[in-house]
Amino acid sequence: MRKLFFTGLLASACLISPDAISAASMFDITGYIDGLYTAVNDQDPHENNKFEGKGEIDFNSVAMEGRVTGLLDLNYFVESNGNGNGPEEGNYFLDNFAHKDIQVEQAIARVNIFDGVGLDVGQFNSDLSWEGQDPVDLYQTTHGQLFNFYDQQTSLYGNDVIGAQLNTNLKKANIRLGVVNDIGNAKSAQSLMAMVKGEVFNGLQMEGSVITQRHQAGNIYDVNGQYTRGPFLIAAEFMKPEREVKYGWSSTVHYDFGESYGLSGRVDRLHYTTEADKHETTSYTLAGIWRPKENFDVFLEYRAYNDGNVNHSLTLEALAMFL
Repeated sequence: MRKLFFTGLLASACLISPDAISAASMFDITGYIDGLYTAVNDQDPHENNKFEGKGEIDFNSVAMEGRVTGLLDLNYFVESNGNGNGPEEGNYFLDNFAHKDIQVEQAIARVNIFDGVGLDVGQFNSDLSWEGQDPVDLYQTTHGQLFNFYDQQTSLYGNDVIGAQLNTNLKKANIRLGVVNDIGNAKSAQSLMAMVKGEVFNGLQMEGSVITQRHQAGNIYDVNGQYTRGPFLIAAEFMKPEREVKYGWSSTVHYDFGESYGLSGRVDRLHYTTEADKHETTSYTLAGIWRPKENFDVFLEYRAYNDGNVNHSLTLEALAMFL
């Protein structure tokens, strides 16, 4: 979903060719531009007083013939010392302004088998954790530890996977069953994934999921839910891997003060169990949100991360959404 550089290219193409205008009309285009400034980061002092910029653009086909539709989701960001696994896995601050990158987050062909049942083939978000992958889906600036644990397990950007999934939308539930490449990139192996998500009663949504893998943390089981009532939201998540981590949990509370202001808090914990590394890590996050304009959010986030030593971070974020 990111729309700056790509929108210019698309507009230029439309001016040049009537065929390009027709092609552009086949897509619903959305995106965002995300800018961050980190004032303090005790975990990595090199990130102090640094800026980060990234964006996304999504091309979602709306006029393809027959039953096949598609989604192409491109990310654009500036990277300094990242390892290719996404912003949560590396240092994407502007230590090196010349290092820019474009990545494919999602590339999906969707076949509508019959009403409410479809087959997704390609690269897509696994959606197995409560938190979404993109900034537009978060109530804070940073992801929590549970999402980051999924990110560390997958060899692709964020928690992306490559394969196929059966996607069924019932009246009040969504069921997904998939076969994908082993998320840890094990040779000649596949991961199986399953997710059930639905509305239990008005305001309460629950989700249960599992994904398998040959190595690393093994199979990962996850249960999460959220309750929304007016401007108030409370969410909780429990994750149980087979190895490396005994279990992890997270809780988020958010409240909107009218249309212009919001406040959210999150606490999460992982209990590591490897022979060489038995300890707990806990983080506490508090974020204030200001919405000066429609589709434009400003976040100020404070986070304390305790892994035996307490580390603090303070981040300012400006997020413009093109919906």
